[in-house]
Amino acid sequence: MTSIRNKVFIPQLLIAFVLLLSAAFMFSPGMDFLQRLMPSDYTYYGHKLDKPAPDFQLLDSNGTPRSLDDFNGYFTYVFFGFSQCTSACPVQIGNLLRLNQQLSDPQTRYVMISLDPERDSAAKLKVFFEQHGENFSALRPASFKQAQQLATEYYDAVSISGNPAHNDYDILHSGFLFLIAPDSRLQLIYSAINLNINAMLDDLQHIKTRKETR
Repeated sequence: MTSIRNKVFIPQLLIAFVLLLSAAFMFSPGMDFLQRLMPSDYTYYGHKLDKPAPDFQLLDSNGTPRSLDDFNGYFTYVFFGFSQCTSACPVQIGNLLRLNQQLSDPQTRYVMISLDPERDSAAKLKVFFEQHGENFSALRPASFKQAQQLATEYYDAVSISGNPAHNDYDILHSGFLFLIAPDSRLQLIYSAINLNINAMLDDLQHIKTRKETR
């Protein structure tokens, strides 16, 4: 009888230990580790990342220095463009306007970084981008070279064609859209310009939910 009782008692101890360990993980930082290991059924519409966003030191349209820290605490959509762009930029601005209209969220910001600071004056950028709302900000690098380098750090391909010395040139760029989370981590890249706004909203909500559970 003793051996039979032991055989029953030992599995019960193991089950109790596993339940206790599971409870400890649920109420400890270990739960965050488990959540990262568990696969998610959600498929992102954008290209998913989770890495520190490249920092920048740029001027806004009022000549005030701005950095990535100024957008800490906000979900921020960023794209690289210029006022004379007739292809990707108007479409991406339209995407941001539709996002802003559907979100109506004061915790969301929209940033355009000029690829053509030589021709994009502060006045032009205010009309081209910032007129759409207080949560729209246009930033100017010191030169095209600085703009190109920063865009490259964000995986956006940029090149120039023509003769800049005679002010006769065009700028070729990918027109990608980037989502940065409130903790200044780059979360998503949208590599198309004709975007599904509802899918983008689903992406944003999913990221918000995951961050709230951590």
